[in-house]
Amino acid sequence: MSNPINLKAIEERCEKATKMISDLCHQRTRWVMSIPARRDTDPDLVIGDSIQDNEALVAWVGRARTLLRHYSRWCSRGYCVRGNECSLCRENLKLQEELRDE
Repeated sequence: MSNPINLKAIEERCEKATKMISDLCHQRTRWVMSIPARRDTDPDLVIGDSIQDNEALVAWVGRARTLLRHYSRWCSRGYCVRGNECSLCRENLKLQEELRDE
């Protein structure tokens, strides 16, 4: 079983990485790599943590997409007794549209 995804922590790391990139670009901070490493202040670790979050989210979306496809077949084949009235079926179809590969 994979680790649970903490969206609040991911948002915080993304904000921190975005600020770090801005600070680097505007020369408010310098690129440093500390020994021992300082996860909260070393730009490579701050930005790297946010990138790893993105990788975890992409993997999670892939698993969710598989599940959505399974349920969309269920809804589209008429197994759902409520048909177009089913909010789950309608929401599933909306999510399928949003998750299209471009």
